Amino acid sequence: MRKTLLIITSLMLVVGCSQHSFTKTSFTQPRAPQMENCTIVVLQRFPVDMEYEELGICHASVPGGGIIADNTPKAINELKKCACLNGGNAIVMRPGNIKSTGLSGMEFSQQKVEASATVIYVIQN
Repeated sequence: MRKTLLIITSLMLVVGCSQHSFTKTSFTQPRAPQMENCTIVVLQRFPVDMEYEELGICHASVPGGGIIADNTPKAINELKKCACLNGGNAIVMRPGNIKSTGLSGMEFSQQKVEASATVIYVIQN
């Protein structure tokens, strides 16, 4: 019984953590990482009046969401952290890039918010 309880608890801890991943989508050299709390601008479309470099795509997964609480802001903060750590200064989020999903099994249920955004570096002259 203790072994089963330990396995269930371990699974809940793994599933319950915020996480992000980065996929590089450019041929340029990676930019230097910044502190995870750097300033990131959230855009709805790519800038047309500024020069920028596309660095990659961040994907974030945050526990919670759904009926009880909306954890979309936490997912966006996780995307911002991912952008900082990969040298970006802005993310482009389009409608539909955030979704709330449910995960259930083994007598527990966990909702999560998943989000993705393109990481860019806007060149400021």
